Amino acid sequence: MSESLAGVTLLAFGNGAPDVLTAVLAGGDGDDGISLTIGSIFGAGTFVTLLALSRCIDCAGTIKIPSSQFNRDVSFYFIGTTVLIIYTLIGTIELY
Repeated sequence: MSESLAGVTLLAFGNGAPDVLTAVLAGGDGDDGISLTIGSIFGAGTFVTLLALSRCIDCAGTIKIPSSQFNRDVSFYFIGTTVLIIYTLIGTIELY
């Protein structure tokens, strides 16, 4: 398995699974639980993106990231955030 594949699958799952499971268990069945769950996951993602990533780049000194990889990651995060906001505004998620 290549390092890139391991980084975007196994390591990401291992890092994010406790946050997701905790948010789901803490959410419960009520409407307030859903808000708590979405807020928890979105807040954790924002923290990692803004603070942890910027600190890693700052400590690394000179770092060169290919623009195609950066644009891919930012695009997927933007799409995920947009979908989350749309479902929050709609209020329901239907399985078609």
